[in-house]
Amino acid sequence: MAAITARRKATLETDGNGTQIQGFLHPSQTVSVAYTGVAGVNPSANPIIAQIVRIRSTSNCMVKFSSTGVLATAADMYLPANTPETFTLSQDRYISAIRDPVTAINGTLYITIMD
Repeated sequence: MAAITARRKATLETDGNGTQIQGFLHPSQTVSVAYTGVAGVNPSANPIIAQIVRIRSTSNCMVKFSSTGVLATAADMYLPANTPETFTLSQDRYISAIRDPVTAINGTLYITIMD
C-alpha cells in the first residue's frame, strides 16, 4: 500500500469575492495539563510559541492567556467542557486553567498548536 502524502498549496484559497482566505489548519503539537479548583496551572514553565492554538477541556473551566505566567482565577474566561475553541496569539503566551467554581469538577486542558 502506498503512503498517504499531503501537498500544501503555495497560495492561499480565495472566497467567492476573490479575497484570499486561510486554508485548513493542521494540528502540530498538543500539550495537556490536569487542573483543579485549588489554583490555576500552566501547562509548562515555558510560554506557548504559536500564532494559532486550539484549546479544549474535559470539564467546565476558566482559562487565562497571559504574557507573564499569571495563573487563571474564577474571574477569567469560561470554557465549557468538550467545546474546542481556536485563538490567535499576538505574542508568546502562557495559558492556564482552573476548574469552574460552579460545577467544581477537575479536568484536563488540551492545548494544540495549529499550523
